[in-house]
Amino acid sequence: MASFEPAVSILDTKLQSLPDQMVQEMLQTLGIAMFCVNSSPVERPTMKEVVALLMEVKCQPHEEMGKTSQPLIKQSSTQC
Repeated sequence: MASFEPAVSILDTKLQSLPDQMVQEMLQTLGIAMFCVNSSPVERPTMKEVVALLMEVKCQPHEEMGKTSQPLIKQSSTQC
């Protein structure tokens, strides 16, 4: 949990002891959720973008995790 120590404090302490890859997936999913509740509706992602982001989290190779602190909204394939 080296690079995401401050963010992990939002998780239940029982979840914090999971492998780093799982914790990173949870934090990335939380980041996507934060995009979805932006106070400005025009800044929120479309459902298509949300699905693409969630697929990236699901399909991302574990060695690639942790290279960015926030997910970026971009088009991607919906298959791994």
